[in-house]
Amino acid sequence: MNHSVPTSLWDTVDHINHSYYFRESIPTKRKRELASWIADRMNEKGGYFGLFAPTPHDFENTVCTYTGEPVTSRAGKAHLLGEEALHSLVLLNVHNTHVDKAKEEAVQIIHDKILESESDGSWCGFYCCGKCTVSYWRNLIQESIPFSRSRLKKGVELLKGLRDEKKRWKRFPFYYTALALGDMPTEISKEEILYIKPSLERLSRRSHKNDRYGIRKEYLIRTLLCKARKIKVV
Repeated sequence: MNHSVPTSLWDTVDHINHSYYFRESIPTKRKRELASWIADRMNEKGGYFGLFAPTPHDFENTVCTYTGEPVTSRAGKAHLLGEEALHSLVLLNVHNTHVDKAKEEAVQIIHDKILESESDGSWCGFYCCGKCTVSYWRNLIQESIPFSRSRLKKGVELLKGLRDEKKRWKRFPFYYTALALGDMPTEISKEEILYIKPSLERLSRRSHKNDRYGIRKEYLIRTLLCKARKIKVV
């Protein structure tokens, strides 16, 4: 990504995510520029209930999760990118009045929408669809949303109930979900990581495309397998 003003929220959060996972540093000045630009997307036209809005470029083109699963619907783009934008702001770790206010507003919007699906004593770990739910979980992992740990545990319980016969899950994209599991505390994710371990082992023996998604998937498989092998089976 060059240092011009971004034209795509998707490209921006994708760049921030890639820099985080592959430990590629972003200069401090550029972090401030990106954080300010993302914060400016709050309450813009097309945003999901006021969350950080995709740009016209994003709406006109297919966007993907970090691991390459396409998101084509307008609502899906708005929700997933709104969640991912909050996640990216936390990764950038830039603090000023404008950025902090945008994060607080985003957290409140997400929290309020989740509360609509919850009743007293019952946490909501699923929201909208599989892809959007994973983007929501990624903010729970960062503990950006109130009651993050309880909601995340509930989400993984629901995921367990959606296991299929192929060491994957129904409704949930495999790689994007695996990415989230790898970022979760092991005590929450360990059962599902062990569940997909045979799939990871099979995938580790395959050749992957030499593009950004192939490289990311190969890295994810390798790191998650390493984590799986360290989990003690009781």
